[in-house]
Amino acid sequence: MAYVRFIFTGKVAGVTADDIKSKLTGIDLAYVSVTGSDLELIARENKDMDKVAAKARGEQLVTEIKSKVPEITELSLFDTDSSRDVARLNAEGGRRKTRRFKKKRLMSRKYCKKTPCRRMGFTQRASCRPYKNCFNK
Repeated sequence: MAYVRFIFTGKVAGVTADDIKSKLTGIDLAYVSVTGSDLELIARENKDMDKVAAKARGEQLVTEIKSKVPEITELSLFDTDSSRDVARLNAEGGRRKTRRFKKKRLMSRKYCKKTPCRRMGFTQRASCRPYKNCFNK
């Protein structure tokens, strides 16, 4: 069965993941995480739709979720993907197009750019890897 997955990010104030799940009973939630004031939410719909229709439906879900949970101060649609896209990419051996939520890096991009590689230790080099390649120098 085909489905579309909606990935949302946002900010909340004084609410837990269980509270959000209980208030959003009409929406199929695959994942809800509240860390401090940060919110990560993944919803699914068992419908087959193209990318444009999925984006429009995602924006409708944003307003629906905000109206049901007033403690959500900010909410935006991060990305959408369909089961067909995921199956096709997995069959081709390629990676999925969507980005997963990553842990924060120890070193900032600014620090990595201004600090020369010879002054960095192993952990600093590893943390700066997406911004600068110190291992091949």
